[in-house]
Amino acid sequence: MSCPRIRAQRFDSIVLPALTYGSEVWTFTQALSERVSDPRSIRKTISRNLTIGTTSTSDQRNLHREDIRAQSEVRDPLLVIKKRSLDGPDT
Repeated sequence: MSCPRIRAQRFDSIVLPALTYGSEVWTFTQALSERVSDPRSIRKTISRNLTIGTTSTSDQRNLHREDIRAQSEVRDPLLVIKKRSLDGPDT
């Protein structure tokens, strides 16, 4: 699977729902935000691998998570969680 767009679509349809499951009822705290944004999280690894192959390659290119997300077209789980929390569990 070499097409980044297909990889991003699979991430958004399979991985993102698993990462954000139940987020509508989570109490959104700074600790939760830090956990979701933790650079060691699976999300970072997946995003980097979707974009350029390996974490070591991205580290060598000195890419930040925003750059990686823009290249991979993957949605930010933290923004998805915040939106779901604001919209409420009915949406």
